Amino acid sequence: MTQLYGDSRTLDYSPYLGQMDIVLIDGDHSYLTCKSDSANALKLINNKGIIIWDDYNALEVQRAVNELLPKENIFQLQGTGFAILDRSLTNFPTEVS
Repeated sequence: MTQLYGDSRTLDYSPYLGQMDIVLIDGDHSYLTCKSDSANALKLINNKGIIIWDDYNALEVQRAVNELLPKENIFQLQGTGFAILDRSLTNFPTEVS
């Protein structure tokens, strides 16, 4: 397991692109940072990778994720603030706009 430390807005992710099985996003709950973190996570996970968002029930987090990805491919764990994207169940490119 590799845990990366630093400011997610300025961290150099290049050594890890397409290498991660799981990325957990639990950071700044602002719209802009969550959208940036989510876009980076999509670049980091491999073709069977999973992204987990904490605090998906926060409005700014939900808005950022739902604008970036099709809502029908995000699965919220009932009764929690966690949401999951499993790339093996979907066909997303690594680059999103």
